[in-house]
Parts: sequence; C-alpha cells; structure tokens
Amino acid sequence: ESDWLASTGKRDRSGQTYSDFVTGLHYYPTPTTKVIYLVPLGSFKIQGNSVSVNHQLLVNFLNCWFDSRFTITLMAPISDEQILKLEKRERYDEYSGYKLSYQIKTTGIMDLLLSIKPSDAFAIVGFTMYDLYPADEWNFVFGQAAIKKGTGVFSFIRYHSQDTSLSTRRYCGILGHEIIHLFGIKHCIHFECIMNGSNHLEESDSRPFSLCPVCLRKLHYSLRLLGGINFGSRSKTLANFCKQIGLQQEEAWYNLQ
Repeated sequence: ESDWLASTGKRDRSGQTYSDFVTGLHYYPTPTTKVIYLVPLGSFKIQGNSVSVNHQLLVNFLNCWFDSRFTITLMAPISDEQILKLEKRERYDEYSGYKLSYQIKTTGIMDLLLSIKPSDAFAIVGFTMYDLYPADEWNFVFGQAAIKKGTGVFSFIRYHSQDTSLSTRRYCGILGHEIIHLFGIKHCIHFECIMNGSNHLEESDSRPFSLCPVCLRKLHYSLRLLGGINFGSRSKTLANFCKQIGLQQEEAWYNLQ
C-alpha cells in the first residue's frame, strides 16, 4: 500500500501515453539550447563526515544516457552558507529523535538555480547531500523537477550506501529520472521503467536502470532537433558504463539490446 502507484495522489497516476506526450505540453533542446548544467549544492557530508561523490562520473553517465546529444557542464559549487540561507527546517532521525541535519525546501533551490541558468541551457540541475522537502506537509522528496523553468534538484542523502556500486547506481538513476521529467515526460505506469514513481528506497531500488520502450520513444522524439537517438550506440555506451561501475546485471541487459 505504500508503493507509489497504489498510493493516493492527484498527479500522473493515470499515466502518459506517447500520443499524450506528443500532443501535450513538452520541452525539447535546440542546437542553441543543448547544454545541461550540473551544480553541486553544499559540501558532501553525512553527520559531519565527508562522502566521496565522483562528479565526473555523473557527467559521463549523462553523456551515455543522452547518447552524447547534449554538452554536459559541471558548474562551480554553491556554498553551504548560501544553501543554508534558503528556507529550511531541522531534520531528525524518526526513531531516536537525534538531529541529523537540515532539510532544504526545494522551491528556494529552484529559484536559486534559475537565477544562474545560462542562456544556452536546456536545464540546470543541482545535486546535494542535504535532505529535501517540497512543501511543509511532505516528509521528504528524493528529487524534483520544475519543467517550465528547466530546473531540477535531487538529494543523495537517502541513497548513500557503503556499497559504492549501489550508491552510484542510485545517484545516476535519480539524475537520469529527474532530467527526463524536464522534457515533460511524466511518471511511467506502462512497464517496469526507471521513470516509475517511488515513495521509498526499496521501491526506488526495484526500478530498472533503463527506460521502457514508451519512455525511450518519448526521449527520441524530444531529441529530434539534435538528431534523435542512435539506439545501438546508446546501448553500447551504457553497457560499458555499467561495466565500469560494477553493475553486471545492467551491463548484460544493455548488451542484449
């Protein structure tokens, strides 16, 4: 009952067909707006301890994910001082009551990202170790995309694991998921897909590291002004990426495509 599709909600539980997407409100890059900017938000720490996040690996993933149709640019980090000036609330462990850190409200981050968004950007996306929440009545959110603004943000804090391969899979998965939303592609209910919604970590981990045929077709259409997707080369580069980070099952899947 706690799974995303089974839970009550007013948004996109009814799904989005390919026809719905093409005839509805959607966004796409052009030859003059084909840059995705990635912005580190704050320091990467958990309970005061530094956490290693390979920023260049995220860039490499997006190059594979979008079949090298975008220029992926890593921007200078935004400081903790700037982040903590935004609307926030204290975050406590639900069992012990111990104060862990702050949760940052996503609306402030979206406005901050929009204020520094370059003119050649298709999207500007922030990533952080701060926990996030979109509204006071929400406990948290893994990530969020503001489609009309071309901005997105996601948090690694609930995805971190001592298993480096698992952490990297989670980080790249949420990154790919949120940026796909920025095209106007909604959560998927048609197949098992990286675009399935999720309410908790177990559900998020159960999503495949791939787009279903419906969502892949939507992405291909969205990239039409940049030449669309070469499905064979995309699968090959993603298989190589999965091999690099130790995802054997995912590597095998992409090699079969």
